[in-house]
Amino acid sequence: MSLRIRNSLERADWIFAREVCALTGNAGDPIDPERSPFFGEQWVAPYERLRPEWTYIAEENGNRLGYLTGSPDTLGFNRSEFWAHRLPLFIRTYLGRYPKNRDVEVFRARFLAVLSRDRENLGPADRFPVAATRAVLEEYPAHLHMNLVREARGKGVGTALVDRFRADLVRAGIHGIHLYCGEKPRPFYERIGFRVLDQIEFRPGFDVYRLGSRF
Repeated sequence: MSLRIRNSLERADWIFAREVCALTGNAGDPIDPERSPFFGEQWVAPYERLRPEWTYIAEENGNRLGYLTGSPDTLGFNRSEFWAHRLPLFIRTYLGRYPKNRDVEVFRARFLAVLSRDRENLGPADRFPVAATRAVLEEYPAHLHMNLVREARGKGVGTALVDRFRADLVRAGIHGIHLYCGEKPRPFYERIGFRVLDQIEFRPGFDVYRLGSRF
């Protein structure tokens, strides 16, 4: 059976996405298991609730190999995500729903930094110059996040996921995607048609790249 890409997800697929998110959350390596519940809720849940039709699972012979989450309208997604996901999650962190750890602390600090524009505590995407971000969202309105199990890397699975996402975007009249990544995955995205738009030094010795692709 050949590789299959689908975007009609069941509950088991979302559980898988959360698991792979945690297995790749440390620059492609696993995070500590105790971090997983909050980590998956922070990074996967917004797409499950707000853009489920734009999440894709790659599988072969019944085995799930990876997922891609995204949105064709980043600006609209970000507005909805703040009020429908981030604010309730911020409140739940104070209600004891998740163990206190570094992820929760950073999430809280970044949430408050968005409100106060405290640049020092903003997340990577929010550290880029506002005018440049506005221009990127005009030309590259869609965005994506993608993670694969280790055994699927280097076998065309990521390319197939991005190709399917691009094809669906074209059908929706969208012709540009952007994403944020570190140095390690950057060469892969450049090989499949993305180019570096700009970059920042998020912390000493750690650059974050913003890449874009028009099609």
